[in-house]
Amino acid sequence: MPATVPAGTFLYHGRDAKTIPTSAEWLALDPEHSYLLGSWEMTAWMLTYVSEKPISVGYFDGNSAAKLWDGPLDVQDLLIWGVAEKDNVYRECDRINDLCAWGAKFGLDGFIRMESSFELMLCDFTKNVKLISHAEIMPVDTSITTFPPGPIPGQVGPNPFSVNRVNGTLADARVSSSSMCTFPLKGSSHSQGGFPRLGDPPSANLLLSPDQSSPQRPLTPQPNSTSPERPIQSDVPWPPEKPPRLPGPWDPPAGWRGSLRKWTSVSMEAMLAGMWHNFIPESRIQVDVSGYVTLFDPKYTSLVDPRRNQTRFTMRAANACSNDVIAFRKDVEEMLVTPQNASGVDWLSITQVLIERFSDRLDHLNFTLAKVENPAIDNATIAANVRNQVLVALMPYMLIDAIPPPSSSPAWLNISWAEPIYQQCSSAFMPSLPEDRLTPSERLIQRSIQDVNSEICRVLTLMWTEAFEIESRDRHSVNDVLGRWRIEIHGVMEWLGWAVWIRCRPSCKEGTVCGIPVWSIQFAHPGIDLIPRCINLDDPWNAVLD
Repeated sequence: MPATVPAGTFLYHGRDAKTIPTSAEWLALDPEHSYLLGSWEMTAWMLTYVSEKPISVGYFDGNSAAKLWDGPLDVQDLLIWGVAEKDNVYRECDRINDLCAWGAKFGLDGFIRMESSFELMLCDFTKNVKLISHAEIMPVDTSITTFPPGPIPGQVGPNPFSVNRVNGTLADARVSSSSMCTFPLKGSSHSQGGFPRLGDPPSANLLLSPDQSSPQRPLTPQPNSTSPERPIQSDVPWPPEKPPRLPGPWDPPAGWRGSLRKWTSVSMEAMLAGMWHNFIPESRIQVDVSGYVTLFDPKYTSLVDPRRNQTRFTMRAANACSNDVIAFRKDVEEMLVTPQNASGVDWLSITQVLIERFSDRLDHLNFTLAKVENPAIDNATIAANVRNQVLVALMPYMLIDAIPPPSSSPAWLNISWAEPIYQQCSSAFMPSLPEDRLTPSERLIQRSIQDVNSEICRVLTLMWTEAFEIESRDRHSVNDVLGRWRIEIHGVMEWLGWAVWIRCRPSCKEGTVCGIPVWSIQFAHPGIDLIPRCINLDDPWNAVLD
């Protein structure tokens, strides 16, 4: 989707050479992020820029800067190359150059992606930004830093820490270069549930949790290529037999007393800087959701069935058929060239209100229903508490005449009396605007919010039809109802997958922080492991492996 980096935004670029970027490069929004990738060598330089005017950028959603083989880069590669292949993961220099060439046609000066924190892929350092500081800062002690065994979650392929077979070492080719895209290490890894039950809505997390005429590049190195020489990547399998080490150790600067800061500390603080933005949206990037184009749109039919029974981590945009890829690229380009007469609706605020309204209440219902496993707690008490919680959640929609008619039959056998409650609930949060006032992206967002809200309201209303007279039902019947409720609440929470529910249980003690593995800082257990865990602030690697 289109986005803007406001004027006056400070941006940071870390590198191990004194030279200033002269071509497309990466900038971080937090200096901790830049320091992480600019402090592996004998020297560490921090360049600080400020945007002199708004920078028009494209925004790739998700963990789109992660160099992993299982999908984070798919959308970028489909957009510029028309295909996503695992062999292209570390073609970061080709990727940034081709993105910049493609984006220039639409007035884009860069692109925003996220790994541990947000980064700006800036196409031209001679416009929009001003260098205000160019300082050599303290290097890092890498002498005892070995990476924990096992791959990054989901990773398969070449070792990104491989040696340069041209020069024989990691460091030889780097320090004299003016462009990080000739660095063998930093050029490659750069410096900086269930599914919808209402048809198939595009995505429960559309906002939460963006043609053939595009330039094509060869997807494998060409023997007669005239492109700048790039060091050859090692074909050492990942993970290697022995964990790789960072280069070093380096001698501290003359006159320095005591130890240098350890790389584990640097990596930990980079992750923490990214976590500052977990709950308060990144204000230094202003997105325009009226131009949001996403492959979760059900119009791209080849991706609908492959998503079923997949987790969000295993979904692949690369599964799109060629016709859908062509349509997606055309939709993105049309969005960028067509004036977006947006409605003015603040869709992000509507989404946030929806989350705030239901996230704590669904979580509390889930917690209460889990008590059925405790034999010391009477199920009748649990049922009464759940009944009250459902009343709380549905309060604005509890019409005074939405009551079952007098009858000898149980209220839950004929639930038509609850239809007005559902209608009131499911129509909330939706501004009443004609479709012709909405952009195509806004119509998709509206449908997504409607589907999410409707499913929550459906589950809560059905629970109410049984909770209405639960206090007078027999013990066996109550037990059955609690079991069904527990499945329903757990199912809708899995389907929603809201980030607000990602936390460590129990809460972390002092001196630790709750986190999940994130590229490129933490190497988690082998395989795909995104379980939140408490991380020791002073010893993050051991905490991850406990």
